[in-house]
Amino acid sequence: MLNRIGLAAVILAVCTAPALADNKCGSMPIPPALPSGGDIAKMAPAAAETAKHQAFLDVKTWQTNLNDFRDCLNSLIDTDKQRMGQLDPTKDSSKITDLQMEIDGATGAHDSSVDAEEKVVNDFHAVQAAYCMRSDVDQSTCPK
Repeated sequence: MLNRIGLAAVILAVCTAPALADNKCGSMPIPPALPSGGDIAKMAPAAAETAKHQAFLDVKTWQTNLNDFRDCLNSLIDTDKQRMGQLDPTKDSSKITDLQMEIDGATGAHDSSVDAEEKVVNDFHAVQAAYCMRSDVDQSTCPK
């Protein structure tokens, strides 16, 4: 339950990030819904292994999509900084302000994506730990 509340808080934070770089990069990919450690503990061994493996695959897919999103944000930031450098501060102050706002929005969206990734990875580690604490599962897939 707490995992889902935390995930909802991360999603809310991302959705309220400063205009998500004017939506030029779209929205951050939606984090995967992972089972809780309690859910893993209650499952039959085969179901727990399947759930852990699926959670791993879901996190990896999401991280790939997240990297694409971040690449777009970084490109937007780099382009805006380059454009700002070509403007005359005395003549183009409103354009500079607009570009700086876009940079700030993209930076905020990037930072929110890092927070979301940290939360998802921690949630996955909780799934993995719950699985590995069981004595009735394949321990060869557990970290040493």
